[in-house]
Amino acid sequence: MTTWSNRVRANQVSITVGTKSMKLFKLAKTFRNDESGAVTVDWVVLTAAIVGLGIAVYGVVSGGIQDLSQDIDNQLTGQAISTAFE
Repeated sequence: MTTWSNRVRANQVSITVGTKSMKLFKLAKTFRNDESGAVTVDWVVLTAAIVGLGIAVYGVVSGGIQDLSQDIDNQLTGQAISTAFE
């Protein structure tokens, strides 16, 4: 007769879901060794970092660009257009 601890050590514990039976420890081991989603997580983190960096750069640069565009507007508005050739 096998006891609970002997079955656990032998990876014989199973969970019955409907008509399917899955080996619990085999499922956990397969899940632990599966790395197919790790690359996706890496890309999501890298993309979020790039977007965050872009937003930070925009926040720093936008004030300077607005001041510069106002200076250009003032310079162009102050120019007089001569229609006569001298």
